[in-house]
Amino acid sequence: MRNVKKALSMVLSALMLLSVLCIFPVTNIAFEANASEIEVVSDYEGLVALFEDIVSGEYDNENLLKLYKDEIEAMELKIAEIEGDADEAVIAQLKGLIVTLYPEEDATLQIVGETECSTGRFIELKAVISPINVEVTNVVWTSSDNTVGFFSDGRFYGMKAGSVTVTAHYGNFTAEATVNVTFASGARVIMFDTLVTNVNFIVENTLIVQTTTNLFWPTDEEIQFRLATIGLFEEYVVYINDEIATPDENGVYTIEANTGDAHVRADGVVSEKDDGEKTSFWEAILNFFKSIADFFRRLFGIIE
Repeated sequence: MRNVKKALSMVLSALMLLSVLCIFPVTNIAFEANASEIEVVSDYEGLVALFEDIVSGEYDNENLLKLYKDEIEAMELKIAEIEGDADEAVIAQLKGLIVTLYPEEDATLQIVGETECSTGRFIELKAVISPINVEVTNVVWTSSDNTVGFFSDGRFYGMKAGSVTVTAHYGNFTAEATVNVTFASGARVIMFDTLVTNVNFIVENTLIVQTTTNLFWPTDEEIQFRLATIGLFEEYVVYINDEIATPDENGVYTIEANTGDAHVRADGVVSEKDDGEKTSFWEAILNFFKSIADFFRRLFGIIE
């Protein structure tokens, strides 16, 4: 009887929490960005030419040239030793030094990227220091509405039809662009479904999914998520396509690439069966109503 009362109490708590949840709409999406059209200097020879131009002192950057004298000399030696193309590490160092040596007061940050993408795709926007047109790294990207589209590892993923302002933050610089999300078809569907009202899915460390939601994801991309809970239950179980899923040591679950659509479900664990097997919240509720039905069957002699 104590377990029955506990189950009923959990049902009432779930219904009360459900009444105050914010439900995310399920919508198909694709997107298009109005980012600036800039020819970015990215090849090694072009970067070397730009570096030599900047260290010539023509940009009113004498103080910067003195401050970074050692770094400049080290880069000049490295350039002299390289024959042919440089590796990515050297190119990244070269870009960083060029941006550092260019007077900040004469620079602006621009967003550069593709203009169209269909559902289940992503765009990789670039943040570029203008007028030298060099891409910068370590940029913090944000979206004005993560339910329309959000960033993960620098990529923008669309979630539903609408428009958002995407912002690039780099040091003292900020740049903005508008991303329009429109309908297209062809992605795999990842359905996040929870019967437990105090569970949120945190997708790709960014998007918070509070209730049943369809996400449209690239077929050839894995997707990761974790749970954020309020604490109604001491333990939770996650199912992916009705199979119990196991997180990694950081509590992160992964749906591998090229595995098709997926149904993700979370449930609370309320007790253990006599044989040690765990019982989920909704299984406990079902068992409770079964026990009530069995009671009346026995009461009226319907069963032996």
